[in-house]
Amino acid sequence: MKPALLILGLMGLAACATPQQQCVSNATRDLQVIDSLIVETTQNLQRGYAIREDVVTVPSFNWCFGNYGYNAGVSFCSNNSTRIQRTPVAINVAQEQAKLDGLQQQRGAVEARTRTQLAACQAQFAG
Repeated sequence: MKPALLILGLMGLAACATPQQQCVSNATRDLQVIDSLIVETTQNLQRGYAIREDVVTVPSFNWCFGNYGYNAGVSFCSNNSTRIQRTPVAINVAQEQAKLDGLQQQRGAVEARTRTQLAACQAQFAG
């Protein structure tokens, strides 16, 4: 879930960025996702388990005071909020290690592509 949040955050920032900043952001996005996955997988191996993050809706009930729906006085109100619940999840250590090895191997190719794209951004926006 973390990579998805990272991508959404980057997309939100890209909406306010200059064309040059958008070019750099687009060029580095894949490398940032790979790095994030490498960190997460390494942490899973060090802990011996993964952590699953779920968005949970939590109802709450309050007393409401004032004029609500043309009723003066006190009434009972409900409200929902959300929170992230983190749950430990068992992992297959051999599969997780193979995943980490694959990500690290893939990172080299992505880094080379990122350098090429950053050079293209620099050439495009050189003054």
